Amino acid sequence: MVESNGRYGFSVTDNSVLTFQVGGESIQDVLGGRDERLLRPTLRDGHLVKVDKYNVLTRGHNDAQIEEISRDVKSNRLMPEVIEKQIKIMFGMGLYVYRPEFNEKGKLVRKWQECPRITAWLKSWEDYGVTDDYNDFALACIRRYYYFEDYFVKWRFMRGKAVGKMPVAALELVDNSRARLATEKNLSPFGVYDYDDFTHVMVGDWHYRGEFRVYPRLRVQDIASYDVAISHHANDDIDSIYGRSKSYDGIREWLKAANENPKFIRSFLRNAMAAKMHIIIPNEWVESKKKQITSLCDHNRQLKKEGKEMVRYNGIEIGTDYNEALLMQYINVELERLTSYLSGSENQGKMFSTFSFRDKNGEEVRWRIEQVDLKYKEYIESLITFDRRADEVLLSAKGIDPSISNVSKEGVISKSGSDALYNYIIYLLQLPAPEKICCDALNMAVRANFPDLWAQGYMLGFYRTTPEKQEDISPSNRLKANDYE
Repeated sequence: MVESNGRYGFSVTDNSVLTFQVGGESIQDVLGGRDERLLRPTLRDGHLVKVDKYNVLTRGHNDAQIEEISRDVKSNRLMPEVIEKQIKIMFGMGLYVYRPEFNEKGKLVRKWQECPRITAWLKSWEDYGVTDDYNDFALACIRRYYYFEDYFVKWRFMRGKAVGKMPVAALELVDNSRARLATEKNLSPFGVYDYDDFTHVMVGDWHYRGEFRVYPRLRVQDIASYDVAISHHANDDIDSIYGRSKSYDGIREWLKAANENPKFIRSFLRNAMAAKMHIIIPNEWVESKKKQITSLCDHNRQLKKEGKEMVRYNGIEIGTDYNEALLMQYINVELERLTSYLSGSENQGKMFSTFSFRDKNGEEVRWRIEQVDLKYKEYIESLITFDRRADEVLLSAKGIDPSISNVSKEGVISKSGSDALYNYIIYLLQLPAPEKICCDALNMAVRANFPDLWAQGYMLGFYRTTPEKQEDISPSNRLKANDYE
């Protein structure tokens, strides 16, 4: 028997089952089973492809790394909301200007400042055709960071860039799926290449390979020489040029399995309405049907000679010559009828009949229907146990405690206020490093537009507040349930 589904299928023989495909991508790639580390000699990112005169570095061995991460994360019931919480915590109350200073206790703190020059420039972005304001842009950078740990920014410059005038008009995010690092250098695909080798960014649709645009990769010291440029900002990694979500690398198989788990449960519920049965067909019944079919085939030969219509058996055209295929076809019809009788909620009250026989010793033989213990309880409990463990792994990989994510190990809301506050403060202490990457493009622009303010330590960051313990707040100022009604 051969069954196919599109380009893939299987063939069943007496002793084995073989799968097959017709051309195209390997099914191992489709299932994510191939080890990417074995597919290239140098970097985890991908390999070099030639586009016009440029060597372009793909994202992943099949250039679908972005889509793979997006699909796996968005398909998970937990991860999208956890990432959104990380984004909200990072963003806080929005983008503001500050200066790092040491307070009287010698502790380095952020001194938040009113800075009309920088604020006016941020609010002027829409005047230069940018649809997202600066806070929307900052949120988009944070989101790309938490999904991919890198992002691309297109720089819009002032026309003419006259002396004494701000060179940078506005910043605009370029989607990760459309941007690739490129170079005109003749790099060997089997050699070692560095980040600085890639001096350009190529933008286009990498699935259909249509029109591409090439931009120089921006360096702040060369801003005066650009008409337009794109910068790339990534979390440093020891064996990657593109940013790559290191948490995704560690949890990829957990994530894929967790996404499949609901399908297993749904399939089980859909297909387990009736108890699973094992059917034992007595050989005496089979022999009797063989004799009946043989006799009818002989009868059909006579009918055919007389020019009369030949008989059918149980709806099967048996013809004039007996063969084993006719017997198997008849047995399959009976099994299908029995299966229809045993399964389905609408089949209650229906009847199924067979004949019993006597063997040579006079003992009665009949069809037997035996229930197979599939250990439903153990199966469902194992899926639920894995689901809980997967939640723990995913949350720990994101570095966000259950008291912050509002998901505990048992899948219920964590209600401990002291735990939440303590863990929230610990989490805030980890944010300066990722915040530096998320604000990198903005602060590069501040440095270019306002060198005098940059020299004084002015920069952009996200303003976040730390909640106080309720016992440290006067009763009249404490949170009340109706404060948010």
